[in-house]
Amino acid sequence: MMDEYSWKIDELITRYELEPSIKDIFVEGRRDQVILRTFFNKIQIGNIGVHKISSVQIAIEDIDTDLDLEEGENKIKVIFLAKKLDTTIPFSNQVICIADKDFDEFLGRSYNNSKLLFTDYSCMEMYFFSKEFLKDFFELYLLGIPYESNIVFSQLVKILQELFLIRLTRIILKLELKWLNFQGCCSFNNGDIDFDSKDFVNRYLNKNNQHILNNAFLSKIEELRVKLKDDYRFQIRGRDFYELLSYYVLQCGTDFKIGNLDAIKRVFFYRFIINDLLNEKLFQSIINWAKN
Repeated sequence: MMDEYSWKIDELITRYELEPSIKDIFVEGRRDQVILRTFFNKIQIGNIGVHKISSVQIAIEDIDTDLDLEEGENKIKVIFLAKKLDTTIPFSNQVICIADKDFDEFLGRSYNNSKLLFTDYSCMEMYFFSKEFLKDFFELYLLGIPYESNIVFSQLVKILQELFLIRLTRIILKLELKWLNFQGCCSFNNGDIDFDSKDFVNRYLNKNNQHILNNAFLSKIEELRVKLKDDYRFQIRGRDFYELLSYYVLQCGTDFKIGNLDAIKRVFFYRFIINDLLNEKLFQSIINWAKN
């Protein structure tokens, strides 16, 4: 479903000046939009518009930003819009923008912006990824495959955090590298999944003609490893999560139709437990904003 409108930023500002009862939220993409619309429906708060950032006319080439493009053009655009709104209508409580936190905490980024909120964890998906989710996923979606979900969960988290470290290392070292499909360095054996991180880094750098940086890259990963938090949700990228889970499902020998990436993305949010979200800082902030 497409957004009904395509606004210029000046048109948005006029919208809030002329219609003080309107309340809008701008998010990075479709899944964020669906989550928030479902959230408001479940807590019975109406008249809140939730829009994808693509509904605002913003050209990425016109934005001067320190953010890495790997974090996504949509995040860059959301932050850009929040800055524009905070500058032009700083006292308005009609609009907020929400973006994924991604690598911000690890890079020491901070934003002083009344129109901008971030996910509590690295991305919106991390509100839903848990041992309970994977257990239900195995039993209901994969119809009870004979593997221990808690063990697989730990293996997935380990791999996903390693991929996060590799991505973070590239950003900190300010390397312009084209990403490599990591599934080629994964192995699957009787339900267990593993990832050869050193082999991946070697292939990754070779692909980009940067093999000379191999030792420095691996050293930086180990330096950053000690900064990982106890809570895995701060250091997993949603994109990697979908791709790794898709790989795992396909290796289990299931039907391609339920293991492909699009199918995994669609089924992921079925375990929508409202009470879990009500305990999270972001959603508490959203409720306070919506009611005031």
